[in-house]
Amino acid sequence: LALFLPLQVLLIVCSNQINQNLYDNLILRGANVDVLTTYTTLSPKIDVSLSLNQAQQKKVNLIISTSKASLDQLVNWFKPLDAHWLFSLPLLVISDKLRAHAEHHGWPTQLIIQSPNATTSAIVDTIKNCYPNIS
Repeated sequence: LALFLPLQVLLIVCSNQINQNLYDNLILRGANVDVLTTYTTLSPKIDVSLSLNQAQQKKVNLIISTSKASLDQLVNWFKPLDAHWLFSLPLLVISDKLRAHAEHHGWPTQLIIQSPNATTSAIVDTIKNCYPNIS
């Protein structure tokens, strides 16, 4: 690490959904931070009522969310139509931060399941531990 020069200007490359906490902390520590948006995330245009109805008819009984953006969009779509149904389902998340975000949206703490990390194997193992009938 001694080969690196002192940091003067940082460039964060990211989607249009920047990690605001990272950015703010770097600024607070005196860094000069530039952001380059390398891609954008867009929500698809869907028939929200139809999608909610299909999920209810299929008797979805676990939601998996691996990002703040996906969780926000799900809540934006479904909460106005049927908050009771949405927040009655267990939610699997991949971090403490996403757990706290789900709680902020209104998810009951006891219905939030947390995987130890975001790897596929960790998520699958978490599901298998919570639902032993799944092989």
